[in-house]
Amino acid sequence: YAREVLARYGPGVPDARLQLRAGEAATEILAAADEIDPDLIVVGWPHDGVTEHGHVAREVLHRSARPVLLVAFVNDGV
Repeated sequence: YAREVLARYGPGVPDARLQLRAGEAATEILAAADEIDPDLIVVGWPHDGVTEHGHVAREVLHRSARPVLLVAFVNDGV
């Protein structure tokens, strides 16, 4: 599954990694970044106009010492 996701969403990024972790999402993303030391953290941002959505992306953006790229996507309910 990880290879399929990376092939679909990360073509041309040979060092991209996909990890499965349990815990509070923003904390786990930042912990992974501390371990891996990436140049950039990429986080999906649900761009659907609902104020409550996007809290993980906002928290990563505010807490990260590394650059964060927010990628907007439309939540189509799938």
